[in-house]
Amino acid sequence: MRLVLLTITAAATFIALVVNGLVSYRTPLVAAMVDGYGAAVANLAPLEVIHPGGLRDGILTAEHQKQLAEGKWTGLNWRELPQHEQKPGTLAVLAVTPDASDYAAIVSGCLEKRIKVVAESSGMDAWHTTAQGWVGLQNLTSEVLRVVVFDGGHHLPTLGLQPDLLIVPVTMGYIAHGHTRDAMRVEELLAILEREQIECPVVAVPRWGLVKTTASMNRIVIRALALVATGDARHFQEGEVLGSRCTRYRKASFLYVNYLQGTDWGWLESANTDHVERVYLAFNYDLVRREQAEEVIKKLKGSGLQVELANEPLHVAGIIIRGGMRCISARMPWY
Repeated sequence: MRLVLLTITAAATFIALVVNGLVSYRTPLVAAMVDGYGAAVANLAPLEVIHPGGLRDGILTAEHQKQLAEGKWTGLNWRELPQHEQKPGTLAVLAVTPDASDYAAIVSGCLEKRIKVVAESSGMDAWHTTAQGWVGLQNLTSEVLRVVVFDGGHHLPTLGLQPDLLIVPVTMGYIAHGHTRDAMRVEELLAILEREQIECPVVAVPRWGLVKTTASMNRIVIRALALVATGDARHFQEGEVLGSRCTRYRKASFLYVNYLQGTDWGWLESANTDHVERVYLAFNYDLVRREQAEEVIKKLKGSGLQVELANEPLHVAGIIIRGGMRCISARMPWY
């Protein structure tokens, strides 16, 4: 009995470490184990639409919608794209996992192979704010729905680029990464979407219910699409890229500061020209100290911009520990 309990405890601890990004799953054995876990929990994890909105018009036909409803879909990893042959009567979904590279080739492959839905993780999402990535985004979204796994402030600039759907893994009210300290509160994300009239639907999943593997990402995305596919079709004004990790939508700009050394602030001139009034700002607090963040905020305010800090220096483990300490202190008022 003790051996069974020890095995269960060890397995649960390992799963928790992997799900929260504290153990890499790039080695073949671990990757296989995590992929199996992701495939299983992707069917069990509860999903909730926390910001309404329909899918963009003109991408999924009535036949595609039917395939989605009937579960007739094919899930692919980006590495499988060159060899993929479209099966008649199925909807093709592609997961761009964190190990992806050559994003331009992925875009070309999606268009050539007629992929209809792409689920992006951090690397490809950030690539879209580069000059090449911006062109790639325009080409991709002409024929493909773009879904982003939004797990922290590093995804903030994607709001200016109007993703078709956001999947947010939630830990105790936060959207957080496993190791990067750049968490956003769920309520903060929703407030930004409402204030800036961004219609993008958002579907929440518990953090334990999503790992960035092909099976997990594709299954969660398909389930999420089924929840929002019945909404009114979206017709939106396009945003634009102002600089690396910096975008604009209407009068708002979305900026992620990953590091400060060598940062080009030339986008400020473009922002003033484009009549940007508000800046939403997120930092990678692993590389940027709080006093440095305050200096950046002061700089932006000095340019006449309204500035709102969108994230906090927390990752998943920090959120859980802080939540536990608050529970303890509630029982022990003298703490």
